[in-house]
Amino acid sequence: KFHRGLEIVGQMLGFDAEIPGGEGAPDCVWSLGDLIHIVHEAKTEQTPGDPIGINDVRQAQSHFDWIKAHRPCNKRTDIICVMETPRTVLSRTALPHAKTLCRVAPDEVRTIAKEVTAALRVIRAGATTMGLEAILEKTLGKYREANLRPLDVAERLSVQEVSKMPTA
Repeated sequence: KFHRGLEIVGQMLGFDAEIPGGEGAPDCVWSLGDLIHIVHEAKTEQTPGDPIGINDVRQAQSHFDWIKAHRPCNKRTDIICVMETPRTVLSRTALPHAKTLCRVAPDEVRTIAKEVTAALRVIRAGATTMGLEAILEKTLGKYREANLRPLDVAERLSVQEVSKMPTA
């Protein structure tokens, strides 16, 4: 359920969003050509009180290489691996494997979903009397106001680096 929600939210934000499927694949990928890939590993059912374990970190961090093998990339491509989890502490044994992995609370993703839905509702309400160019301008303006442009969202999802989380 959360995976499908990630795909829909990614599309609403303007990304090419998909659930790739297959062994070793991430739960969802949001892409803008070869500019940026936001790679999701959803661990939303985890118990909040336990630490993020080594296997989960290895799995999520491995998606960096999965993207390089399966999506267009160049030396300037930004690959952001994100784990959606309610856990806020990292297992000490997982720390060396965290590398570039980011953690975001599932509620932050839900907040982004609510914000993009609200923005689109406002845009749609006025769209009946507007031309295509005006709709596009209004959409960009609303997304800018709400920090919902793709690079804004990438920044929001990458605020918490797993390697800098408290350990237990």
